[in-house]
Amino acid sequence: MDGSGGNIALSERQKEAWKLVEHENMSYGVAAEMMGITKDTLEKHLIACRQRKQDWQHTIEWMNGNSSNTEHE
Repeated sequence: MDGSGGNIALSERQKEAWKLVEHENMSYGVAAEMMGITKDTLEKHLIACRQRKQDWQHTIEWMNGNSSNTEHE
């Protein structure tokens, strides 16, 4: 996925798929296929989520390191 736009689009498609599951008594696999959600798409989404989590963790660690440095000045 490239940026949040792709993730938002996937989220919207997931919501629509769940509506089909709940209101049309359709299996999630069939609903997902109808909405263009594939295993490949979900795997790419998961990789992007993991990368964002790692990026946020690095930022938190950097901020913790910088805040301890400024406290000693």
